[in-house]
Amino acid sequence: MQRLIGGLGLIISMMSFSTSAAPLGLKPLQEVLIYPQFELPAQVISQNESQLSAEINAKVERILVRPGDSVNYGQLLVELDCRDYRLQLEAAQASLKENQAQLAYAAAQRKRFAQLQMQSLASASQLEEATADYERRLAMLTGLTAQQKQAQLQVERCQVKSPYRGVVQAQLMGVGSLASLGSPLLSLVQTEAAEIRVSVPLSLAGNLQRLPAVFKASGIDEVSVKLLRMSNSIDAQTRNVLAWYQSGIPLRIGLAGNLLIKDATPHLPAHLLVKRGDHYGFFIRSNEQAKFIPLPMAQEGRANPLPPALHNAKMAVITEGFQRLSDGEALP
Repeated sequence: MQRLIGGLGLIISMMSFSTSAAPLGLKPLQEVLIYPQFELPAQVISQNESQLSAEINAKVERILVRPGDSVNYGQLLVELDCRDYRLQLEAAQASLKENQAQLAYAAAQRKRFAQLQMQSLASASQLEEATADYERRLAMLTGLTAQQKQAQLQVERCQVKSPYRGVVQAQLMGVGSLASLGSPLLSLVQTEAAEIRVSVPLSLAGNLQRLPAVFKASGIDEVSVKLLRMSNSIDAQTRNVLAWYQSGIPLRIGLAGNLLIKDATPHLPAHLLVKRGDHYGFFIRSNEQAKFIPLPMAQEGRANPLPPALHNAKMAVITEGFQRLSDGEALP
């Protein structure tokens, strides 16, 4: 029995010696650091998708584009029958011209009666009547001018023009159809200044401003993009936030790909992280001793950024056998 106990003691002693004597892996800090990359699904979206509608009641006379056509800002797309509105404009212009002539006559009459009154050849009541007639016609001029502008606006609405550079998605009404106010005529998608929408994990959202990003998709080269804005709301289901990026080159609306976000800050790999006391950190070899380097705000199970003071530090990181070490422990 004593021999058995003695044998077990020898085995335990040998095991302890073997563990303590196990070699430690060492690598320069710069060789173990990593630069995390995050690849997130993203899609190119339009700033505007519009249904262009009739602003007057009129028959559709001409449709000058077809679905799939690219259009420029201000390009004529649809013409509506404008005969009634042109007649209204001509009537308004005629009334305005008549009023202007009457106003000129009234102004001349007021001036004449004012001169005659100074010569005691006209009564004050005559001058007052001439002045009132002038002011009445002057007020009518304001109303008739507004009517003429309204009639001109209605004529302009006979032509439906593109509000931006885009692509016609669909034709919603045919030639000869009677369009009423608000009837949709064409579906249009803006193609300029497209945006890239991406759903970003909350843990990453706070760093987006400082992280460079590229968009990649099938059939195109990687494109550098810049952050435009980020939503202040958090999706309750995914715990993600929406962010929008923009490319310096045109991208096709609807193009799906991935946003590659590259972190330029060096990170310590998760497998090198250990906890000593209340802090997480890693071990280095310094003056024949194990030295624990704490990382503020480090989180277990993930790569953690190094403090700026350590970015270019020259130190030997213990990469194997560090789990059993304590700070200040002598190393062989």
